Amino acid sequence: MDEYLNVCSQKDILEVKIIHGKGKGVLRRTVEFVLKRHPLVLSFKQDRGPSGWGATVVFLKGMGRDKHERKI
Repeated sequence: MDEYLNVCSQKDILEVKIIHGKGKGVLRRTVEFVLKRHPLVLSFKQDRGPSGWGATVVFLKGMGRDKHERKI
């Protein structure tokens, strides 16, 4: 999960969804534990879409190139 969040942030993909399934909530709690401590995570919430509480939406800080930097 750490590598996934880092790469997304570097590519300015700042809203991601982590699918953990519903089950008994063990994996969801583990995901939340990691997200609470990850330095790139601004916030997260349970997905309210069709997946219900089987996914978590994560909002990240951007680490990508400067918006004013031009591609050559």
